[in-house]
Amino acid sequence: MKEKYRVKCLHRYCDDNVMLARSKAEALFLIRAYERESAKVGLVVKANSCIAPIGTETKNGNKKHRKRKRSKRKKD
Repeated sequence: MKEKYRVKCLHRYCDDNVMLARSKAEALFLIRAYERESAKVGLVVKANSCIAPIGTETKNGNKKHRKRKRSKRKKD
C-alpha cells in the first residue's frame, strides 16, 4: 500500500489501520484502493470505516485554533 499508492502515513495495530491523507477525496480513494488490495489476498474490510479531520492549517502553515466553549458555572 505504502509503495504502490505512496501513502505518507499508514499505521497498523492488530486489525486496525490508520492512513493520513491531504484531502477527503484522497482519503476516499485510499479507502477504495485498500479494499481492492485486501480483496486480492482474500481479506474483507468492514464497512464501518470513517474519515475524520485531525487538524487544520492555514496557507502559510500556521495551525488554526478553535475556541473552546466553556459552560457557565454558578459560584456557591
